[in-house]
Amino acid sequence: MDILDYVQKQSAILVMGPPRSEKSLFVRQMVVEGFRRGEKAVYILTNNFPEDIIAELGKGIGSFHIEKGMMRIIDCYTNFVGVPRPDNDVTTVVSSPAALNEISIALAKSIKDISPAFVVVDSASTILLQSPHLYEKFFQVIIGKMRSYSIKSVLLLEEGIHSEKEKAVLESLTSMTLRFIEEGREKYVEIRGMGSEQRSAYEVRDGKLTFMQLA
Repeated sequence: MDILDYVQKQSAILVMGPPRSEKSLFVRQMVVEGFRRGEKAVYILTNNFPEDIIAELGKGIGSFHIEKGMMRIIDCYTNFVGVPRPDNDVTTVVSSPAALNEISIALAKSIKDISPAFVVVDSASTILLQSPHLYEKFFQVIIGKMRSYSIKSVLLLEEGIHSEKEKAVLESLTSMTLRFIEEGREKYVEIRGMGSEQRSAYEVRDGKLTFMQLA
């Protein structure tokens, strides 16, 4: 089974890896494949400007689809770093990654507006760091609501900055974990969930991730 197909069957996915690993590329590739099927997405951005993620997604499918209402962005970043901007047709700006109530309200509106297939949190790490005592309840509520709407939740997490307890909490809330690992020249992804653990090597060619057969 193709890994993208395998992952798409899950309701909530945690994607972990060190900085500069291909975890973000994998998630963008999954969202782009969804765009091609006519599926919409909401991005909750905590550490990137909206135009950056639009440009990266555009490399795979082009901004035309975003302009036609395929995507909403909840921007937790620009105000936080002191570059305030107004809302627009694609983006809703909230005050910071710690403004969990604002994020929840903006997410509810985005879901009502476009009925997405995916909600991507890029990255969950920033929310953990900004709200260490509130993140568990926040993600528990968000993931639970997304499941009730048959919307896939995708959480990106930076490895190396969180405790084992924090990672275990997020793994307990999601149905599958993908962990991107680099050991020397070897690159592979561990897939945990559904009572099993599997591994697949991968490579990046022409800006696209290609996986070997699941083992």
